Amino acid sequence: MVHRRRGGHPGAHHRRRRGDAAELRGGGFPAAVRVLGLVDGERHAPHARGHGPSKWRVVALRPATTALTLLVLHGKQQDFPINIEVDVSFLHESCKGATRWRRVEAGRGLTCAVETDVAMDVSDSKGHKEILLKKDIQEEPYGENGCRLYGTAQVQKVAGDLSFAHEGSLTVFSFFDFLNFNSSHVVNHLRFGPQIPDMETPLIDVSKILKRNLATYKYFVNIVPSRYVYLNGRSVQTFQYSVTEHETSSRGPNGQVSFPGVIFSYEFSPIAVEYIESKPSVLHFLTSTSAIVGGVFAVARMIDGAIYSVSKKID
Repeated sequence: MVHRRRGGHPGAHHRRRRGDAAELRGGGFPAAVRVLGLVDGERHAPHARGHGPSKWRVVALRPATTALTLLVLHGKQQDFPINIEVDVSFLHESCKGATRWRRVEAGRGLTCAVETDVAMDVSDSKGHKEILLKKDIQEEPYGENGCRLYGTAQVQKVAGDLSFAHEGSLTVFSFFDFLNFNSSHVVNHLRFGPQIPDMETPLIDVSKILKRNLATYKYFVNIVPSRYVYLNGRSVQTFQYSVTEHETSSRGPNGQVSFPGVIFSYEFSPIAVEYIESKPSVLHFLTSTSAIVGGVFAVARMIDGAIYSVSKKID
């Protein structure tokens, strides 16, 4: 019996037969699962259209003592603030020029504070910055020439751009320093929630070396809301994501120049995924054990038959 799934998703196939090995790429799914059944929340094949949020359950086997059930939710999702945890290091020496040490008074003596030309900002697709609710971004020198920005930002659950760009205006910094700003960087990590088992977070320890200055490196992030329910009933709400990327020049076709930097352009998928851990039944354990033992004996018998045939020919 063939089940069809409503709604599209770039990371998953739309047609599966019972028992097929389904490889679901990106979108927060495990690398490979075997689809045992696909039913909606009412435990029948999803075929009706236009009846609000839908729910399908994909039963997946894991190479462990627990089975994993995926609930694929399609429809309106709950809106709540999202905590983005980000850690990005800029590598080029022009960032060292930006990582200037300024003297500030502190009691009787003098101390130093890091001041960088790189700043983090968040805005929606129209450039509105009201989606940024709160941020706590720290700055520190990175190696000999670079600077590191890390921390968290709380944003509204809407599509937006998380930008790390040259923040200095041309009235403060020389035009030469601006033109020589290089966006080579390391994404130490980018997360949109707590970790869960087998979590898809491709932007961890990703290094990009840009050969030209005055360039913008952009990541397109597709976020999938995910919920993981453990055996003890405890659940964790988080977000997994897939990503594509490309480099563009900050010089426009008409001679205009935009601020160089690194941009994470993210959007939320209408598909949500729920993982539910469960213990396999005794019958399933006995069936699996019998299949393994039977396979061992079958292979041994084939090897024995091959050895016997070869020995007969030699004799």
